[in-house]
Amino acid sequence: MKKFLRCAIVTAVLAVLLVSQASAFNYWDNGYILAPDGKTRMAMPKPYTCEQVITGFEGSEVSNKLNNPQDLFLSSSGDYYVADTGNKRIVRLTSNFEYVAEYTGGNRLSAPEGVFVTNEGDMYIADSAAQKVVHLDPLGEWVEDFVMPESELLYNVTYFSPSKVALNPVNNYLYVVQGKQFMSIDAANNFKGYIGANKVGFNLINFIVMTFATDEQKDQMNTVEPDAYYNFCVANGGKIYATSAEENTRISVINTVGTNTFPKGKYGEMMYNDTGRKQEPAFKDICVDENEIITVIEENTRCLYQYDQDGNLLCIFGGEGATAGYFNMPSSIVYAGNGRLVTLDSADAKIQVFEPTEFITTVQKAVVAYADGKYDQSLELWEQIKKDNASYSLAREFIGKINMKKGLYAEVLDDFKQTEDRQNYGKAFEKLRYEFMQQWFYVIVAAIIVAIILLVLAMKQVNKYVRKIKKEFWDELEG
Repeated sequence: MKKFLRCAIVTAVLAVLLVSQASAFNYWDNGYILAPDGKTRMAMPKPYTCEQVITGFEGSEVSNKLNNPQDLFLSSSGDYYVADTGNKRIVRLTSNFEYVAEYTGGNRLSAPEGVFVTNEGDMYIADSAAQKVVHLDPLGEWVEDFVMPESELLYNVTYFSPSKVALNPVNNYLYVVQGKQFMSIDAANNFKGYIGANKVGFNLINFIVMTFATDEQKDQMNTVEPDAYYNFCVANGGKIYATSAEENTRISVINTVGTNTFPKGKYGEMMYNDTGRKQEPAFKDICVDENEIITVIEENTRCLYQYDQDGNLLCIFGGEGATAGYFNMPSSIVYAGNGRLVTLDSADAKIQVFEPTEFITTVQKAVVAYADGKYDQSLELWEQIKKDNASYSLAREFIGKINMKKGLYAEVLDDFKQTEDRQNYGKAFEKLRYEFMQQWFYVIVAAIIVAIILLVLAMKQVNKYVRKIKKEFWDELEG
């Protein structure tokens, strides 16, 4: 009997541990969001489901499998183009991921890492190993090469190794990620400038050294450069959506005049490797939908992070793994319309198609309605989201913002307190204080005046009483 009880107790304890462990890692299976502290992971309803995995195709004369593919592009015709780096080719697939053709430019490609296709079907291929951007016509015939342009303004570039490329439809310039630089080249292979250059912060020691050092010493010093760009895409009327290594501009939205309009912030999660060393978030690719909902690939977590146009984190999903919906080394992502996301995994050489769930679709509709000024519609959607998942902190934050716009300052204090939004909490409290003062101003002033009058009268009575006491005291002494 005792043995039976011991076994039962051990079984129960193990069951509890397993259940608690499963619940603790539930966010990994379904997706998660970060708590207001920016660190704690909180489970949320599954935002996306993996509906299709493509690991091969029939019809290729070279190989029916991809080999270390680095880039994925969705053309205006609906076809997908894959920079199949290891096989030195560009593979074209239909919208259903059926094989169409492959292009090598007459065996001119060495290691294609980026591909861009115009509306007419022309291909621009960033080939880092060949040190050039290769232009092919719609049939895959070679047209021209873009090599390192000659310019006095082209600084700190001794080796041309383009990794990503796009053609801007506004000015027809080629945009190329080259090492740490993000440059533009015109049709004649002329250097036209740097795009959205990250600013290098001021360093007092470097300033002092550069002020007093000789020319020879200056030449020997390492040049301080801005942090590198990782990737970019061009969408929504020529805007450039880019990712970089710079801490406060890991995501940038660069408009046509070169200004970053995306809110600065520390996007992503700080990770620690097996040795306890910090790993800064590394957003390796980016895509954007028609409503400016941004999704990025994060290299360390192997997760996809999604943000709205104001930088609010909507969801995180994915992670490291070999099964559907997970990644070994995600390298590229595109938006495929109707909420779908299509990803490329370079290590596993596979393409995955993700469909949005009803929950994240509602979240996206809510943020878009808010951005469009449709506050009543947005509030209704956020109330529904809050009802479905009370721990989804973004719902409380938006409900608070909308109610604050309606002047319901007392109602929003709890929402902002729950989301630890000190800035909006302070604004709401200040408004409440102003309203209180405005409503009761005359009453308060009248009360103060009455209090002053009563105080003066009281003081007079006290003085009168004190004089009376003094008079009686002296009268007794004289008598």
